[in-house]
Amino acid sequence: MNKKNLGKYLDEIYLKYKHKHSSKDPVWILHKLKNSRDIEIAGLIVSCYSYGRVDQINALMNKLFKRIGYDVHEFTLNFSEQKIKSFLRICITDSMLLRI
Repeated sequence: MNKKNLGKYLDEIYLKYKHKHSSKDPVWILHKLKNSRDIEIAGLIVSCYSYGRVDQINALMNKLFKRIGYDVHEFTLNFSEQKIKSFLRICITDSMLLRI
């Protein structure tokens, strides 16, 4: 297959499947994680807050994961009671309060 045909073929495949792996679904954030422990914990967190408007849920999840990073398992293991108040203050939104 020459470069021109290969490029056309790859573009067709991209157009066919691009929506399969992009979504407003809050679970989409799990695709950013590689470690199975991180995925498991993040999945639990996302599922606990997956109610209401999708845009609002995604905003909260993005805010959360920007704060804790994507090494969710490590964050969970090292989280302490001393960090709770400052952490909750950052995760408050108008309609949701994240409590871990």
